[in-house]
Amino acid sequence: MLIVGLTGSIATGKSTVSTLLKENHSLPVIDADILARKAVEPGTRAFNRILATFGNDLAIRDDTGAIIGLDRPALGKRVFSGDEAARKQLNGIVHPAVRWLMVKAVVWEWLVRGSKVVVLDIPLLFESGLDRFCGLTIMVSTRTELQLQRLLARDAHLSEEDARGRIASQWSIEDKKKLADIVIENDSTKQALEQNVSKVVKKHFSRSWFWTYFLRIPPVGLFFGFLAFLRRLSIRREKRKAT
Repeated sequence: MLIVGLTGSIATGKSTVSTLLKENHSLPVIDADILARKAVEPGTRAFNRILATFGNDLAIRDDTGAIIGLDRPALGKRVFSGDEAARKQLNGIVHPAVRWLMVKAVVWEWLVRGSKVVVLDIPLLFESGLDRFCGLTIMVSTRTELQLQRLLARDAHLSEEDARGRIASQWSIEDKKKLADIVIENDSTKQALEQNVSKVVKKHFSRSWFWTYFLRIPPVGLFFGFLAFLRRLSIRREKRKAT
């Protein structure tokens, strides 16, 4: 199985590319944001640790007082307001839980569904180091001013200061582009984006003989996965030296 890491800074269009890969090209997509919500559902270990760390006032309760969810906007404001320590605390709670759910989802796609390619849609792919486990990485990019416009249009509850804070909390687009194998520019129309995505799929995901005779055989697949892991480590080191 080829594991493809898909990423992009906030409001660059990563989710649109993810949807195109899933709906237009029938590729299985494992969405880290969805898994992150599942990982912090009421009653989970991560949910309880968030309340213990950041306060019980973040719990959403029904009329009877029963906890039914997490106040994600309030939590986001708290950790994206420039408090680096708080953001690291939250990541330390959520990321391990999400990774475990992701591993189970990948194994399911490989051994149960026999998928040739699986796409990991991960906003913090490079920041978390998960790109090391991907055979190929794709970065969705856009101009910084357009990124800010899209974020403010998408999340009307954010002030411009809040929006800039969220953008600044992630690695810069340029830093991510240096580590990515493929960069998809999203500065134009959705039609142009669809064409760019189709070109990437046709070029990189269509080696049918390779998938049939190698990647669907578990021992050989593990071997190729190990080689890909070593390759990603080498790429990360070399590109970091160049910065």
